[in-house]
Amino acid sequence: MTIHSTKALLAGLLLLVPGTAMSADDDTVFQNCLLEGKVVKGEDNNGENTVYIDFYKAEPYKAHHRCIIDGHLEFTQPKGSLIENLSEGSIVIYHYSRTMGGTTHWQLVGASI
Repeated sequence: MTIHSTKALLAGLLLLVPGTAMSADDDTVFQNCLLEGKVVKGEDNNGENTVYIDFYKAEPYKAHHRCIIDGHLEFTQPKGSLIENLSEGSIVIYHYSRTMGGTTHWQLVGASI
């Protein structure tokens, strides 16, 4: 069975999140960004198809939100997702958020071929 995955890469993410025990603050949003990037297709070490997003722009989702990305981001989407069917070079925009507890959320909000 072939497993297809979608990964988003942004060279070198370094998020400094306190490594404390779970608390009520863990659901507090730490990062809230719009990320823009280009679809890049390739193969992993096992010869399976992969789709990467080369993000080149990060900005706050709203003016008062925090969005400091200076590193590597990665996520996986299920086989057959929309992103998998876009042409190489397509431009995508994702809404990305991360809580103080480390939970991340990705939502594709725009795509152009």
